[in-house]
Amino acid sequence: DKGDKNNNKEKHSRRNTSTKGMTRLTMKFPYIRYSFKECKKVFTVSCGSDREYITKAEVRPLLVELGAESNQLTDDEIDRIITTANLDGDDKIDFKEFLIAAAVGCFLNESIDHKQQSDEFQKLRKGFLVAKEAFDYIDDDKSGEIDFEELKKAFSAMKHDDLIMERLKELDFNGDKTIEFPEFVWGITAWVGMDPDAEDEINEDDFDDDNTERNQNEVKSPKHRLSVDG
Repeated sequence: DKGDKNNNKEKHSRRNTSTKGMTRLTMKFPYIRYSFKECKKVFTVSCGSDREYITKAEVRPLLVELGAESNQLTDDEIDRIITTANLDGDDKIDFKEFLIAAAVGCFLNESIDHKQQSDEFQKLRKGFLVAKEAFDYIDDDKSGEIDFEELKKAFSAMKHDDLIMERLKELDFNGDKTIEFPEFVWGITAWVGMDPDAEDEINEDDFDDDNTERNQNEVKSPKHRLSVDG
C-alpha cells in the first residue's frame, strides 16, 4: 500500500534526522567533560582529603573563583542557586550538585556579561552551553521539561542504546517522569564519564577530546588534555 510506504518512509526520515542530530551533539561532549573536569578541580581543592562535598557557605566563593561576579551573588541569589542545585535537600553540596550551581549561578547566568570574561571562562562556559544545547534539542515540544517519549525519540537509534536508556532513567532524580535542566546536568555526568557513582560509564573512546576538532569544524577543541581524576 502506497500510503503505508509513505508513512514508513516519513517515520524513517524522522528517526534518521533525530539520530544525526544526537550524533552531532555527542561529538561535542568532550567540551562538557573538559568543563566538568575543570570545575571538579576547584571543587576537590575546597573539599580537601577528608570529604566529598562542600557546604552551602562555600558555594559563593567557589562560584566567584569560577568567574561569577561577587556583587551579583546576593544572599537571595545564592539561596536561589542552592535551592535549584541541592536536589536531595540535605546540608551538603556534592560534585554533581555543584555543577548545577555552576551552570545556573555562573556559566549560564544571563546577568553576567560573559563576553567580558577571560578566555578560560569562555572555554569552561562552552561545555555548559553544549549541555544546554543538548537539553533544548531533546526537549522537542520546548516545554522546559523532557519526558521519556522525547528521550526515546532522541536516542532511539544510538550505538549505545541499552546503556543510554539506563542512564536516561537515572536523569529523573525526583521520579516525576519529567526532567528539568538541573536534573539533566546532574545526570549528564554519566554520559561524559564524569559520574563518580556510575558503574558502567560510556566508553571514553566515544568522546575523545583529540577528535573533537576533526568532528566539529565550527569550534576549536580544548588545547590540552586533562589528566584523569583519581
